Amino acid sequence: MVKIVKTGVSLPADLVSELDRIVSELNLPSRSYALRRAVMDFISEREWMKSGKGILIGAINVLYDHTIHEISDKLIEVQHKFLDIIKSAVHIHVDERRCLEVILVQGKAERIRELAKSIESQKGLFFIKYSFAKV
Repeated sequence: MVKIVKTGVSLPADLVSELDRIVSELNLPSRSYALRRAVMDFISEREWMKSGKGILIGAINVLYDHTIHEISDKLIEVQHKFLDIIKSAVHIHVDERRCLEVILVQGKAERIRELAKSIESQKGLFFIKYSFAKV
C-alpha cells in the first residue's frame, strides 16, 4: 500500500469552493482525492519535459492575467526567440483581465522544453496546458 503523507496547501477561497462543487458533482470520495488526482495529472503532464526526445507537434495553451506588468510583452519576446519551432499563435481576449495564448509548435522535444520553461517562468500565468503528439 502507498504511504499517504498529510500536507497543507494554501488556496484562494473561491478555488476551494469550486473544488468542493466539483467533488460533490462527481461524487468523489474527498477533496484530498481530487487534489491527489490533480497533482498526479500535473506531474504526468510534465514528464515529457524531463526525458522526451524526437520530434513533437502540438499546442501550448497559456491563460494569463494581462494586467500583470509587461506579461504580454514578455510572452511575445519569448515567442520571438523560438521562431524555429513556433508555427502559429492565436491570441484570444477572454475578458477584461484574462487572455489565452495558443501556441502551435513543431520541432525537437528539447527545443520545445526550452520554450515551455521560458513561458512557465513568467509571472501572471493562471495555467499552462500542453498537448503533444510524437511525429
